[in-house]
Amino acid sequence: MRWKKINKVKENEKKFDHYTSYKPILAEEQDNQCVYCAIPDSRLGGIAVFHVEHLRPKSVFIGLENDYYNLFYVCPICNRFKGSDWPNEPTEELDIPCYPCPASIDYNRFLFVNESFEVESPTIAGDYIITRIYLNRPHLLRERKFFDLQKTVKVMRTRLRHLKEKATSHDNGENPQTLHHLLDAFDVLERISEHMNRRSTSKKEVVRTSATSDMYKRHDYKPI
Repeated sequence: MRWKKINKVKENEKKFDHYTSYKPILAEEQDNQCVYCAIPDSRLGGIAVFHVEHLRPKSVFIGLENDYYNLFYVCPICNRFKGSDWPNEPTEELDIPCYPCPASIDYNRFLFVNESFEVESPTIAGDYIITRIYLNRPHLLRERKFFDLQKTVKVMRTRLRHLKEKATSHDNGENPQTLHHLLDAFDVLERISEHMNRRSTSKKEVVRTSATSDMYKRHDYKPI
């Protein structure tokens, strides 16, 4: 779950008359993940559940309601937390509460995930986004742990496969005990990976925006 700088394509500038029609294009250019928390839409029920975000709120910037360059792909939870918030115009120094344009700056430059899977930032703008959009809500902490585990399993699978091939060709059957233990470890890792994949596809947590009020109560969090 990493942020990305969004590449806006000029050919899409005036492709549709209404912002909702841009959703498939926005999803594709953002690799089907939320612009703020970076969660893949597959983890929340797919593209139908995600929203079209107006970076500059359409209730404030009426002329930008259908402006392609103001539109981004966002999960329903982050969209609910941000709402029509627009504290200041962004600065290059990120030294005030603001929302930097994801098409102008890579959020990885000022948002970081620590060892506890919490997002932190050395900037005022980053701290504001983390607090306002609640980027350390429990659900996101679980998702970051899950993706980190997936990454670890993938790396270990590759290493074990390489060792398996090396052991098979090198020992040529002369050291069956070592090869046996290696194959056992490989099988266990494969089963863990299969279990994770089944859990990922069969227990997707579909979060509805109406549930955010309960989230406020459970975690004593109130939007700014």
